[in-house]
Amino acid sequence: MGYNTIDVNVALEQLGGSEKLYKTVVKGFYERYSDVDRHIETLLLAVDLEEARRLAHSMKGLCGNLGAFKLRQRALDLELAIKNNEPNIQAYLHCFSEELALVVSDVIHILEDRFDMTLTTTEDECHCGKACQALVHALKTYRYSDITEAVAQIKLETSDKNVLSAALVKAFELIGRFDYDEALKTLEKECIL
Repeated sequence: MGYNTIDVNVALEQLGGSEKLYKTVVKGFYERYSDVDRHIETLLLAVDLEEARRLAHSMKGLCGNLGAFKLRQRALDLELAIKNNEPNIQAYLHCFSEELALVVSDVIHILEDRFDMTLTTTEDECHCGKACQALVHALKTYRYSDITEAVAQIKLETSDKNVLSAALVKAFELIGRFDYDEALKTLEKECIL
């Protein structure tokens, strides 16, 4: 099966033909970088240009291993725009974000079709839905602002029901103590990604 934004054959060739290693690359990309554009934007808004540049640089390398060469070029363009503090950085970020969305769509198809991974959930599988998944993702990034935003969203979505699962209650307690790793373990038992 062909993909619009990812050249699987070239990526596999670069990785010595290892399907197992490629699966690790694809899965890691999905879990850690599928919304990296939001993180870069947050860093730019906080005027943390060096961290934003570093993240764009990391994406450049990862995209090469993934086989997403157009996104790799967009990451390079963004990295250079940030490094040179160009006035139109947001335009570069926008181009990067558009290509990232296309790549993430292909990544999902690769994981589901090539590696038989199920990435969709049903109401029964995940009691707290997308907000819970967002919290799991935020905990993996260790970004305080993303974590508090995800917690607030879950509380907003569950306010009418006035019911939180035991796992969420425990996770919120752990988050309050900044024990993100234990909170993540607790939630991963409840939220299927």
